[in-house]
Amino acid sequence: MRVTKKIREEQLAILEETYRGAKPELIFHNPFELLIAVILSAQCTDKRVNVTTKRLFSKVKSPEDIMAMGLAALENEIRDCGLFRNKTKNILAACQMLCTEF
Repeated sequence: MRVTKKIREEQLAILEETYRGAKPELIFHNPFELLIAVILSAQCTDKRVNVTTKRLFSKVKSPEDIMAMGLAALENEIRDCGLFRNKTKNILAACQMLCTEF
């Protein structure tokens, strides 16, 4: 089925009406914090992610800060979110990309 401009606009209107006023449960202050929170949210509750990110972002403010922490320290910081080894690798890879000039 081809989605026409009219159908797309109707679908967007329905979504806007249905989810008017919806706000994310994750607490973040900038796109970098949102990125990290989303990575941590896999198989984890938003409540736990918010506890973890509050603690983490009291210590780090940038991708460079996370890179400076290193693997072991970051694993310890996010351990309570579960799947912390893979999440650590993904966070470090994302921060590496953010630190690299395009």
